[in-house]
Amino acid sequence: MKVIDFERAIEALNCDVQIDHVKIRPGKGVRQVIGHTPSLILIWDDTGRAWSGQKDQPLIEIFESGTDETKKGTEISRDKTFDLKFD
Repeated sequence: MKVIDFERAIEALNCDVQIDHVKIRPGKGVRQVIGHTPSLILIWDDTGRAWSGQKDQPLIEIFESGTDETKKGTEISRDKTFDLKFD
C-alpha cells in the first residue's frame, strides 16, 4: 500500500486521528503507521490492522527481544474498531 492509501483510509474513520509517523519498506510501500487521537495511541500494520493503547496510562518496562535490556513503553492491544478499509 502507498502512503496516500493509508491517509485516505485513516481520514475515512472520522475519528480525529493525527498521523505521527509512517515507516516505509523500500520498494514495497508502507510497513507501519503510528498516530494518535486525543486519548489513544494507534498503530497500523501494512495490511491496515490496528492496535491501540491509552495515552495517559503509566509506562511499563518492556524487555527488548533477544537482549537483557528493557525499554519503557505503553501497553497496546488489537483494536478492530480502527481497522482500515481500502477502496
